Amino acid sequence: MTIQEFEEKYYLHDSNIEKVFFDADKKILMLEIFFCFWMQ
Repeated sequence: MTIQEFEEKYYLHDSNIEKVFFDADKKILMLEIFFCFWMQ
Protein backbone atom coordinates (compact mmCIF):
# COMPACT_ATOMS: atom_id res chain seq x y z
CA MET A 1 0.00 0.00 0.00
CA THR A 2 1.33 3.44 -0.83
CA ILE A 3 1.20 6.36 1.60
CA GLN A 4 -1.46 7.98 -0.57
CA GLU A 5 -3.62 4.83 -0.48
CA PHE A 6 -3.21 4.65 3.30
CA GLU A 7 -4.24 8.29 3.67
CA GLU A 8 -7.32 7.79 1.48
CA LYS A 9 -8.42 4.62 3.31
CA TYR A 10 -7.87 5.55 6.97
CA TYR A 11 -8.78 8.60 9.03
CA LEU A 12 -6.19 8.97 11.82
CA HIS A 13 -7.80 11.71 13.91
CA ASP A 14 -7.04 11.05 17.62
CA SER A 15 -4.78 8.10 16.67
CA ASN A 16 -1.15 7.95 17.80
CA ILE A 17 1.90 6.63 15.98
CA GLU A 18 3.67 4.48 18.57
CA LYS A 19 6.68 3.22 16.56
CA VAL A 20 8.20 3.80 13.13
CA PHE A 21 10.49 1.27 11.44
CA PHE A 22 12.16 1.70 8.05
CA ASP A 23 14.06 -1.07 6.28
CA ALA A 24 16.24 0.76 3.75
CA ASP A 25 17.33 -2.44 1.99
CA LYS A 26 13.75 -3.58 1.29
CA LYS A 27 12.37 -0.01 1.13
CA ILE A 28 9.61 -0.89 3.62
CA LEU A 29 8.11 1.54 6.12
CA MET A 30 6.17 0.07 9.05
CA LEU A 31 4.09 2.06 11.51
CA GLU A 32 2.72 0.83 14.82
CA ILE A 33 -0.40 2.92 15.43
CA PHE A 34 -2.78 3.21 18.37
CA PHE A 35 -5.79 3.47 16.09
CA CYS A 36 -9.06 5.22 16.98
CA PHE A 37 -12.03 3.66 15.15
CA TRP A 38 -14.60 6.38 15.76
CA MET A 39 -14.58 7.84 12.21
CA GLN A 40 -14.09 4.57 10.29
